[in-house]
Amino acid sequence: MIQDFLFALFMMLVVDPAKAEVASALAAARVPAAAIGEVTACLDGAVPDLVDRAFADPWWGVSTAVSVATGLTDPRDAVADVAPACAAALDGILTATGEA
Repeated sequence: MIQDFLFALFMMLVVDPAKAEVASALAAARVPAAAIGEVTACLDGAVPDLVDRAFADPWWGVSTAVSVATGLTDPRDAVADVAPACAAALDGILTATGEA
């Protein structure tokens, strides 16, 4: 039960803002919907790794959630820490569109 609560909290404070920010940045860069879908799917695939990291290292999980929620850390950076392939894909798309 506590894990379910922590999972929901981490999703709300870290993962959902990261996905929203990425989708917004890609849409602003006029990236095709298919590419946005690919990056969003990558982020969805990174969720288990993010949650595993948060449960394995509670200090990282709490500090990351708080720093993202307060704006001290960019949600994309939090995701990139655990899922560098997603960050590389996003950076590649943004570079190709001249937005990076």
